[in-house]
Amino acid sequence: MVLLTGATGFLGSFVLDELLQRGYEVVALFRKENHVIERYPNVQWIRTDLGKANALEKLPVTSDGIIHLASTLSIQPDIVMKVDIPGMWGLLKKWSQGPFVFTSSTDVYGPLNIIPANEEHPLAPSNWYGLGKLF
Repeated sequence: MVLLTGATGFLGSFVLDELLQRGYEVVALFRKENHVIERYPNVQWIRTDLGKANALEKLPVTSDGIIHLASTLSIQPDIVMKVDIPGMWGLLKKWSQGPFVFTSSTDVYGPLNIIPANEEHPLAPSNWYGLGKLF
């Protein structure tokens, strides 16, 4: 079983589709309902807000891996500090086995000095969203 956050988002819906095509059982976390949920009735959907202290209590005890795509996409410091960063920390504490895949953003690099950016590019986020991804 794969735990997927951000499954109703743009990238998440593509990742969800790929996981299901490959035969994985998926538990998908979502914050806001949208049309993606209706398209996948065989997925175990769990509504939660990763920024809340008890958000992960409903989750299965173990998974074969976690794919963390969820983000508030906010540049507001209070949202990044109260939702995005604690959400990541909570997932890391819940993780016990298998891969942990986290999507970041080029915002962790700030203005790009090297195009295309690569792993050697200096990290210099220029907004709170990028700083949250870097944390």
